[in-house]
Amino acid sequence: MEQQTTQSEQRPAEAAPHPTPPAGAADAAVAPRRGAWRSFFGVGFRGQTWLNLAYLWLAFPLGLFYFIYFVTMLSVGLSLVIIWVGIPLLAFTAASWWLFAAFERYLADGLLRTELAPAPTPWRAGDRLWLRIKAHFSAAATWKDLAFLFVRFPLGILSFVVTVVASSITLSFLAIPALFRMSGFLDLNQAKGERGIYLEFWHIDTFAESLVFIPIGLLALIISLHVVNAVGWLSKVTAEGLLERAPLAPESAVETPAVSPAPGPALPAPTSTPEG
Repeated sequence: MEQQTTQSEQRPAEAAPHPTPPAGAADAAVAPRRGAWRSFFGVGFRGQTWLNLAYLWLAFPLGLFYFIYFVTMLSVGLSLVIIWVGIPLLAFTAASWWLFAAFERYLADGLLRTELAPAPTPWRAGDRLWLRIKAHFSAAATWKDLAFLFVRFPLGILSFVVTVVASSITLSFLAIPALFRMSGFLDLNQAKGERGIYLEFWHIDTFAESLVFIPIGLLALIISLHVVNAVGWLSKVTAEGLLERAPLAPESAVETPAVSPAPGPALPAPTSTPEG
């Protein structure tokens, strides 16, 4: 018995089995990776991407118009104040920038999915003409609207550069197979007299080589759409900062219904026993 006990003590303890991971642990680890790839390659299938692109295409003409219009109107109006002609001109300019800012709120809400506050009406705080004018021009929202209309010009230039450069690079890659088939690309290399498209780093002399640029063009398109979304986000932040977001609605008090006690066995009514 003592020998058996000693032998049992000398036996190495069996290794405890490793705990098996839960069934969905591997899928949960792969899910974020799949989501990242889906988010990258699925940018063209999101409607907000194309709404951002439409907003950026409108940014340059609108920004250029606002800049020329307000620089001209303000400079002429301020220079003619001494002969009183500039006062109604400046009043018309102030009314026009309120209208343009209201339009920009509508445009940002529709395309960038912002939730901006309605166009402010600070003049309603006064009951007389002079008090209304004073209330309007002393309000911070009035000058923020004008600042936003001026900021639209540099943002419009940025939007124009991004969209034009991105679209030209993408289309140039995607159009190489079609350009290879055109007779105008014959004998471009006068020294050798060979047919093909001559790039800085590649001589494309077969149609199969030109097809390589199709996936490159599609990848350039995906990257371009992500850049468009980044500029759209910048425009959204600018609009929410200068035109101000709508205030959050106060949470309404939720009335909790009175909880009735659960039905249970009825207790017997106390009975009074006669004394005696």
